[in-house]
Amino acid sequence: MDTTAPLRQRCERVRAQVEKAARACGRQAEEITIVAVAKTHSLAEVEQVIKLGFTEIGESRVQEAAQKYSDSKPACRLHMIGHLQSNKVRKAVGLFDVIQSVDSVRLAELIDAEAARLRKRCQVLLQVNASGESQKSGFNPQEIMAAADRVSKMEHLELSGLMTIGPLTSDPDLIRSVYNMVRKLFGEIKSAHRERESFNILSMGMSDDYELAIEAGANMIRIGRALFGPRAT
Repeated sequence: MDTTAPLRQRCERVRAQVEKAARACGRQAEEITIVAVAKTHSLAEVEQVIKLGFTEIGESRVQEAAQKYSDSKPACRLHMIGHLQSNKVRKAVGLFDVIQSVDSVRLAELIDAEAARLRKRCQVLLQVNASGESQKSGFNPQEIMAAADRVSKMEHLELSGLMTIGPLTSDPDLIRSVYNMVRKLFGEIKSAHRERESFNILSMGMSDDYELAIEAGANMIRIGRALFGPRAT
């Protein structure tokens, strides 16, 4: 019995939906990177997803990721997408290829210092709390430009774009308004830093709203449940 069949079907379904959403707004599916979010899922499941062509893997918890990949990291790029506590920075910089959830200048400074210690350059995104929800981390929209200016000058960081989490609502118009706001901020920062060719990632959209994120201009989406199925408990 092929136990990977449901996973393969979900992967094919997501790819088809991404292509459909991209085509509907005059874009190409190839423009959009899918980060497969593996929170609570096993290394064996991650390896199956990688075999199906998803080589960007997202994790939300440093400790879980450290345990999961303790023996060896599979052939993928690891993205930290959850809230990063300052006391987990050392472990995160050593483990992850991309940290998407930089939510303060102070956190960026800590990541920069650890990257300097490891003699590496760390790719980061700035997280924007565009919905203003108190339970979410991130820069408020009014401070993101100044933050980008400061982080872009940090020697061991590669500022590559913005990340946001959509509002917790079923109202598509509200979701669109948040994603459109972040796309506008992304464009403003990109225009102000034309010399930084690496600033090119707009990470928006998850399993419930990635079509709206694509419509708004996201070129990276973070998909967990729609690929892996329900989270393990």
